[in-house]
Amino acid sequence: MIKKIKGLKYHIIFWTVVIISISFLFGHSWGNVFAAFCYVAILSPIVIAVVYFFNFYLVPRYLFTRKYLKFSVYSAVTIAISLLLESYLILFSFIWLANFNFHNIAPNASDTMLLFAVLYLFVFAVASFLLYKQLSNATKVIDQQKSEKKKESKALIEIVSNRKKVNVAYADIFYIESLSDYIVLHTKGGELKSKERISKIEARLPKFFVRIHRAFIVNNNHITKYSSDELIVNNDAVLPIGRSFKQNVKSLFAS
Repeated sequence: MIKKIKGLKYHIIFWTVVIISISFLFGHSWGNVFAAFCYVAILSPIVIAVVYFFNFYLVPRYLFTRKYLKFSVYSAVTIAISLLLESYLILFSFIWLANFNFHNIAPNASDTMLLFAVLYLFVFAVASFLLYKQLSNATKVIDQQKSEKKKESKALIEIVSNRKKVNVAYADIFYIESLSDYIVLHTKGGELKSKERISKIEARLPKFFVRIHRAFIVNNNHITKYSSDELIVNNDAVLPIGRSFKQNVKSLFAS
């Protein structure tokens, strides 16, 4: 399982802001913003590569699958290789920027180890944040799956109709319609009215019910025909597809 990077433009903007900010921070203390920017720009590719390799490859492939030994070994190897590459880049930057002479740049600029440490401290900070975010998202997905399984295992939904509690099988519901201050469940046994809001009953339904309109929820097992603008349910009811719900229907038939 390798996690894909989404929102590429936001990642580019983020790292651009980081590089510029660190350049100005060190440039101010060095008295040479350009030299600081050059150092940061030279060292950043390795740092960025480590962040994404760690979070989008090592973590999902080894940590999330509980292969802790491989995760530890590969992480250590990744850090060791990145440190070696950074050392070569520091040597290159010294040759290119200083021409083998530290007197050609600000005296404090020769201390690249501080910049090196700050960049890697930032790596671990970003890695920790992304790891927390991935774990949080994974927890939410698991909770949603548990909730969905719980809904499907019941096979019945309880509603209050005419001041009485009624259990209705999911399989018997064709669609649900919202009419002013109440809803109507169109079922195999007829219509059932309830004062419950359509948004609340939607949250209690399993995934094979889909919202196609602000006033309609449909059991996709009873959809017999469909077009870009409407659905036919149980070869009988013709229901419109709301503009803001078209993606729901498209996703339903694409799966």
